Amino acid sequence: MRHIHPINEEKCREHYGKPVLIVLKDGGEIVGILTKLDNGQITLNGEATAETNRFRSTKKSSVKRNKNKAKARVSFSPFPFTPNPFGRAIVLDLAFVALLFAFI
Repeated sequence: MRHIHPINEEKCREHYGKPVLIVLKDGGEIVGILTKLDNGQITLNGEATAETNRFRSTKKSSVKRNKNKAKARVSFSPFPFTPNPFGRAIVLDLAFVALLFAFI
C-alpha cells in the first residue's frame, strides 16, 4: 500500500481508478475505487469517465450495428466481467478523512 499525503487532487489524480483504503477520523475504514477528488470531497465507486478513469475507452466501435439492437458499451476496468465489487458510489467530505492509502 502507498500512503497518499497530502490528500489533494494533484496527489490523488494518479490513483484514479485504483482501489484505495480510507481511514476515517473516528477509526472507521472504507475500501473502494477512487473516482475523483473535487471541491473538498472524495468520491469512491462513482461513474467512471475518460477524465477520471484511465481504464475506460472513449472510442466508438466502427462495426455496423442493427438499428434495433442496443448499443454495446466498452470499458476496461481492473475487475472485468463483474459489477463494482465495492458497491454504490460514496462521496465523503475530506474533513472526515484521516488517512488515504492506495493498493498497489
